[in-house]
Amino acid sequence: MLTTNLQSIKETLEEQRQNLLAFVATKQNSINVKNLSNPDNADRALTSRNNNRDMLLLNHIQGQLDDIDGALKRLETGTYGICTNCGDNIQPGRLEIMAAVALCVKCQRIQETK
Repeated sequence: MLTTNLQSIKETLEEQRQNLLAFVATKQNSINVKNLSNPDNADRALTSRNNNRDMLLLNHIQGQLDDIDGALKRLETGTYGICTNCGDNIQPGRLEIMAAVALCVKCQRIQETK
């Protein structure tokens, strides 16, 4: 059973979510500004490369946001700290390091080898 303060975990997850959303908004504005005017091919190529990198980063962050939203939902339903794959308890130390984690170590390893 999870012995960590669930309210504290919820606050941490919500704070992480807000920080990620703020970063996404800033990065999206940066991408839009870069596209306003690029006078030569070298600048356009550099802008395109940077925008592609930024889009990959934003996709990664979207995955983090999805994980956080899932953890918040599990907190609401009382299933937080239980592996969504096998139903075993997730070790509290793992949850302290990664509050949004949904899988126990064993299931995470299996998923990573697929």
